[in-house]
Amino acid sequence: MKARCCWGLGALGVLAATAVVAAPAQAPSQARAQTPSSLIERVHARALQSFRQGRFSEAYGRFIALADDGHAASARYALWMCENGPALFGSDWDCAPHEIEDWAHAASIPAPAIGARSYRAAGKPR
Repeated sequence: MKARCCWGLGALGVLAATAVVAAPAQAPSQARAQTPSSLIERVHARALQSFRQGRFSEAYGRFIALADDGHAASARYALWMCENGPALFGSDWDCAPHEIEDWAHAASIPAPAIGARSYRAAGKPR
């Protein structure tokens, strides 16, 4: 079972709403681009706090939401969690090839080779 949560999406929704209130004549995507960096860093700090407290699904959701918006540090964490999910967390963090490319670009690092994983049906022996 793949683990992917939407915790970070709520955080970005707050970011976008804050920016839209500050600039109501702009489209949400334009407003999000103008979100104060201090607010983005607070959301990133919450993601780190979730990670440190062992709430890995919540942390991953927050990291990917910020990574999708080009936040470099969050993109590195999202890539690392996706790449090492089964071995370190016992969960396969969902990440599509285009996300891997986008996050690597945002983090200014080469995209890791994360191969496709196969799954067996629950209850069936290998």
